[in-house]
Amino acid sequence: MKKTIKTALLTIFVLTLFATTSCDRAEKTAELKATEFLDAYFRFDYEKAALLCTQELAEELSASLKSIESLEEGIRNMVIKQASEVKTTIKSVDAESKKDTVIVTYSVVLPSFPNGIDNTLSLSKVDKEWKIVELGR
Repeated sequence: MKKTIKTALLTIFVLTLFATTSCDRAEKTAELKATEFLDAYFRFDYEKAALLCTQELAEELSASLKSIESLEEGIRNMVIKQASEVKTTIKSVDAESKKDTVIVTYSVVLPSFPNGIDNTLSLSKVDKEWKIVELGR
């Protein structure tokens, strides 16, 4: 009887440890993907950013890039310069709300907004890989 209880407790401990480690790994992977996406996004490297997104969001990025490319050269250069000054910081990763979806809260800091502006992006598992599915809520 004692051996059965010890075995059951050990099994519960191992399963809990595995679940905690798996969740931490998912959060860390999602955070790295979000950081990589934000870096590409604010550098206007939409080709790289698109690789980190779902097909739908990649198409939206492509449309945004066309819009930026259609701006007068001086305005386009000013927009690109301002975006290059953006710094992002991941504030939190919420992987507990939904099974295969993670909400990342990040702060966008500009010289003109030193306190930063908070925003979110959502990542979901697509074919066993984290992909950005939505910007903002």
